[in-house]
Amino acid sequence: MFNFLQSYSKIPQKTLVIALLILAYPVAHLVLRLFEVVFPATNDLVFLSNRGRFYLVALIPTFIFFLTGTMRAIGKEKNQWFIPAYCVPTLGIMFLFDSQITHWFFYLAFPLAGWLIGIWIKKIRSRIKVQP
Repeated sequence: MFNFLQSYSKIPQKTLVIALLILAYPVAHLVLRLFEVVFPATNDLVFLSNRGRFYLVALIPTFIFFLTGTMRAIGKEKNQWFIPAYCVPTLGIMFLFDSQITHWFFYLAFPLAGWLIGIWIKKIRSRIKVQP
């Protein structure tokens, strides 16, 4: 069932990050729609173009979601400190551009959800014996 996760640990890290970015792009369109539904009257980001808003509001949190979940699911325990190392500066930049505190919960939900899903996948992987 989860045999494909075993092979991810052999993929080079740069290739995995590029694949996650490519995967995050179509999902980010759905995240932007979700953001517009949850926060319909957002005037804080009017100085950004549509493309800038897409990258700030949708693509960056979606990429963080996939990267956090993947690192937690297939990463080694000693490499888990990388998760806050890339989340804190990225989320800091997003908080700098978006001044509404209610939007911050939307941005913080993505790394948290990715981390929790990664823990869940890691537990499932540990219970399933995969034969080489």
